[in-house]
Amino acid sequence: MPPAKVDYRLLEREYVTTEVTYRDLEARYGVAFSAVARYGRNHDWPRKREEYRRQALADGVNLALERLAEQAADIRIEAVTAMRATLYEYMDGIKNHRVSVGTKEAVAAIQTLQLLLGEPTERKETTVVTDPFEGARPAEIRELLALARAQLVEGTAEEVRAPAAGKTH
Repeated sequence: MPPAKVDYRLLEREYVTTEVTYRDLEARYGVAFSAVARYGRNHDWPRKREEYRRQALADGVNLALERLAEQAADIRIEAVTAMRATLYEYMDGIKNHRVSVGTKEAVAAIQTLQLLLGEPTERKETTVVTDPFEGARPAEIRELLALARAQLVEGTAEEVRAPAAGKTH
């Protein structure tokens, strides 16, 4: 009786996706170990198994990260909802004179809400002072100051900008 036809695609799928060995496949399917080992080696089953494991691990990590991101988003929505409810209750207490709010408490509440909404909670400003007369000659600066004094004395300080801006040297 001729040997049964072997479905090597089935054997490959089982080898690549599980922990079975060539000996396990021999026992389970009645195929000679040497035939399974030769076919597996010729069709790169060990590399395919490794790739499958790597991809399964990556998929698992991605799934875990997606779940974690969804949970973080849910927590953030709940926190914002709770903070808004707290602020509404707080505002109602202020309106009905049940709560006295200081500036510190109000700022803290606003900053907490900003933090939950992903906005910056601290504002910093930088002021850059530049010299408007940088590059001007001393004689030009003296002339501008004299013109400004004269117009201030005459009560027409608003007109100082027009003549000075139009003047060229």
